[in-house]
Amino acid sequence: MDDSFWQKEIETMDLPLLRSMQLERLQKSVAAAAAAPFYGRQFAEKGLGAIGSLEDLARYPFTGKQDLRDNFPYGFLTKPLDETVRLHSSSGTTGIPTVVFYTPGDLDVWTECVTRSMYMT
Repeated sequence: MDDSFWQKEIETMDLPLLRSMQLERLQKSVAAAAAAPFYGRQFAEKGLGAIGSLEDLARYPFTGKQDLRDNFPYGFLTKPLDETVRLHSSSGTTGIPTVVFYTPGDLDVWTECVTRSMYMT
């Protein structure tokens, strides 16, 4: 048994398959983000639609700390608040706190990312 990888089928996949998976996941992420008040406005103002290729990502704006503060606390929610199970917040020592809400699905993804990182280390 080769235990060098956490998920060998993903971590060693051929580049075309990897790119396809990345595009699928990016499309899903951008579509979900568009449901948030902040991103819905941003995408509409900039005329941004669906992602058709990985290169399309370059057209999307960065999100900065001030954006997080200006849209505190609910401007980035894409799900109803009652579907969230955890939140992380900064202390706000340099201004308005930043807050991030998590659903059970978000925690599953986060757990997988941390697990892969720790396993790799």
